[in-house]
Amino acid sequence: MTLDQFAALLESRADLNRPVVNLTGLPGLYKFDLHWMPVQENGSMGLKDPGLIGAVRDQLGLRLEKRNGMYDVLVVDRVERAQAAN
Repeated sequence: MTLDQFAALLESRADLNRPVVNLTGLPGLYKFDLHWMPVQENGSMGLKDPGLIGAVRDQLGLRLEKRNGMYDVLVVDRVERAQAAN
């Protein structure tokens, strides 16, 4: 997969509470082999632990950094049911 696809996978699968964006600029396809065990939090498998970030860094050589940035967001403020015509 591409690094953009990998970033999207991390964003969708890991509870990082923020978007994951590929800033490497590296093109092409890569094969990833990543092993880590999520830490249990309050009886559920939580993925928001430093284990995932450390595994990505140590095993793949990729660094996940918290940054502020601009990105598009769609906000739905209100929804109403349309009335059917008689």
